[in-house]
Amino acid sequence: MGKRALFLSLLVPIVIAALALLFASQAPDGLEKVAGELRFLARSKELIGAVMPDHFFSRISSPFWRGFLTSTTGVVVVFLVTIVVVWLMRGVGRLISSDKR
Repeated sequence: MGKRALFLSLLVPIVIAALALLFASQAPDGLEKVAGELRFLARSKELIGAVMPDHFFSRISSPFWRGFLTSTTGVVVVFLVTIVVVWLMRGVGRLISSDKR
């Protein structure tokens, strides 16, 4: 895969995430809504400190940029995990093919 294709495969999902963010709802998801209605959401405790509590960077005041950075972070993490998995699979594939010879 060339550098241009690699760049585009990262840029296109980021642009799509930014565009989708314009239409995203600020309402809580279904599980969080039900927990609030049944009044046990306030009693919940965090087991470990979250890097992005409520899926947002809380120190950024602009809702658009907060959502954009969160979406971009998700895209980059998935992209990097995919690259690592493909790299590992290629290595395992080479090992298997060299064993068959």
